Amino acid sequence: MQANVRYRPVAFGDDAVQVCKRNGATYVKAVAPLGEYAVRSVDRLRHWAATAPDRTFIARREGDGAWRHVSYAQALHAARAIGQALLQRGLGPDRPVMILSGNDIEHALLGLACQYVGVPYAPIS
Repeated sequence: MQANVRYRPVAFGDDAVQVCKRNGATYVKAVAPLGEYAVRSVDRLRHWAATAPDRTFIARREGDGAWRHVSYAQALHAARAIGQALLQRGLGPDRPVMILSGNDIEHALLGLACQYVGVPYAPIS
């Protein structure tokens, strides 16, 4: 074990809570108001594609051992392009997508595309 290991401090925010016990149940409520948050998950994708477009969003190791990286900008571009293709095929709230795939980059991008254009989807593995 290393003697002088230093860890980066992590800010968790205000962790004060109110605890209320009623009818055998314990209710815990944060004291601090909820801060700003994205309304949709793709809002964060848009944010990071603008803020750090070349930063890796998702990656996987290929068969040859090399890593395949998809940046935030690439993921946003793919979500928009795939989403447009889904809409052109008439998919939407009444015609959802079923993703028959393992857990991989293509699965993630198709799921993002569905979220981006409002097409419900169900991942089936």
